[in-house]
Amino acid sequence: MLMMKRLVSVIIPSYNSSAFVVEALNSVFRQTYRNFEIILIDDGSTDNTREIIRPFEKKIKYYYQNNEGLSGARNSGINQSQGEWVAFLDADDVWHSDKLSKQMDIVEKNSNIGIVHSDIWHWNAGDNNKTFVDSEREKCSGFCYYELLERNRILPSAAVVKKKCFDKVGLFDKGLRSVEDWDMWLRISRYYRISFIPERLVDYRVHDQALTKNELTMRKSEFAVLKKTIESDPGLIDKQMRKNIRKRLSRMAYGVGYLYYDSEDYKSAKKYFRNAVNMDPKNAKAILYMCSLALFEKRVSYLRGLKKKLGSKL
Repeated sequence: MLMMKRLVSVIIPSYNSSAFVVEALNSVFRQTYRNFEIILIDDGSTDNTREIIRPFEKKIKYYYQNNEGLSGARNSGINQSQGEWVAFLDADDVWHSDKLSKQMDIVEKNSNIGIVHSDIWHWNAGDNNKTFVDSEREKCSGFCYYELLERNRILPSAAVVKKKCFDKVGLFDKGLRSVEDWDMWLRISRYYRISFIPERLVDYRVHDQALTKNELTMRKSEFAVLKKTIESDPGLIDKQMRKNIRKRLSRMAYGVGYLYYDSEDYKSAKKYFRNAVNMDPKNAKAILYMCSLALFEKRVSYLRGLKKKLGSKL
C-alpha cells in the first residue's frame, strides 16, 4: 500500500511584486513533489498583482489584506494553511524543480526535524541576462541554536517548516520590519533539530527593492531580536556566552545610535547610546556620544558643522 505524501502549504507573501510573482508561482507548479497547496497573501498591493495572477486563481488560494509587512503576511498564510509542513517562497524568488522533493525526502527519514533548508544562489538581476553568484551558506544542521545566535543562516525561501513548530513557539513577530525570519529560526531551534541540504535549490533575487538595503531598519531589528532572545532565555546561554552577547549587543546599539546621530535624530540616538552603555559600561565610544548629547545637545548642530569643516571626527 502506497503511503500518502505529506501536504506542503506553500506560502507566498506578495507586496507590489507583479513583475516577479508569476515566475515564483511557475517555479512551484514545476515541482516534482506534487502534494502541495499554494497560498498567496497579497499584502495590500497597489500595483496590478490581482490582475496578473487571475489566470492562476483556480489553482491557488488568494487572500488580500491591508499591508502588515512580511511577518503579518506569513502569519496569515500559516493561519490559512492545511498542510503538515509549511514552505515559504518570497514573491521575487524562484525554486528549482526538485526543491520540495529533496526536502520532503529528508522529512520522511527524520521524524524529529523541525526545519529543512538548502543552500541558495544569489541572483543579481537587473537586466535580461541572469547572472548567478555562487553563495554557499554556512551549514546549519542538528541542534544549532548557538550557531544561529552568531548570525542568520537560513533563507525563508529555502526552508520548509513543520507546522507544529508554530504551535510551540508562536507566529512571526509583526513588530519586526526586518530579520523577522532570524527571530523565528532562533525560537524554533531551541526545541527542534534542523537539517541542511548542501545543494543550491533556490534562486534568491537581489535587487534595489530588497529590505536589506535599509541599513537602519535592519540594524535596529537585529538588535531587537538578539536582545529579546537573551532576555527570554535565562537557562540556555551560559554566563560567558551571555557576557559576550551583551558586548555584541552594545556594539550593535552603538551602531544604531550613530546612524540616528548621523541623521540628526538626537533623541533616538541618545536612546541607543544609553542601551549600549547599559549592555557594556566599558563601551567608550557610546559613553562619549551619550555624554556629549546630554551635556551639549543644543550645540550639536554647531559641532557637526565644525566637524564637516575640519574633516575630523567629533
